[in-house]
Amino acid sequence: MITDPVRLEMGNIFRHTGTTGMNERSSRSHTILTLQVMLSCHNSKNSSFKSVRSSKLCLVDLAGLERAGKTGTQLKESAHINTGLFALGNVIRALSELSRNRHTNNSCSAHVPYRDAKITRLLRDSLGGSAHTLMVACVSPSDHFVADTLSVLQFASTARSVQNRPGETPDQTEVKSCPTTTWHPSDARLGELEYEVETLREKTHLMSLEEEKQRLRIQVRRRTLQ
Repeated sequence: MITDPVRLEMGNIFRHTGTTGMNERSSRSHTILTLQVMLSCHNSKNSSFKSVRSSKLCLVDLAGLERAGKTGTQLKESAHINTGLFALGNVIRALSELSRNRHTNNSCSAHVPYRDAKITRLLRDSLGGSAHTLMVACVSPSDHFVADTLSVLQFASTARSVQNRPGETPDQTEVKSCPTTTWHPSDARLGELEYEVETLREKTHLMSLEEEKQRLRIQVRRRTLQ
């Protein structure tokens, strides 16, 4: 949450750009600007408690997906950028599959790999959540980059099929009272650990379902052979 312009300037300093064969000011790092608005109401009976309702706006600039052979960028830098974009693509495809299953009343669920990269963990609320999400896909009009243009358009087409559910979440509708405490970095770490436990539970559940399916297949084959 930005509380003063100094932090905004510091974030802009850490933002990496570079000159490549395709772009003079190519984004060489993913950048996220988060504006968070919080409404606090103190309890008249107990001043040590307050009710909090929050909302946030995320502006995201993804690093350009440019091949090292075309742009002359270092292979290590390109690989680091592409890792985040690859993880984002996996999340988009998983969410697209969930949306199709929901549309066809299919009860099958797919694991969404939010934890594969920092960019997907930070954007979890905007991807398949209760947020309004707008994605802008940038392509080149040059016929030299037809393959890259098709790849971006295919990614945008997949992202278009993801269905968010905008609106207030239950935590926002039922505003809860909480003690007034100062935020500490350990709070964020605790949230990550809680989410990791939730993710492991989902994976364990999916593995159990797959094992059950495999067991049923074996039983069917045995009955067929008999």
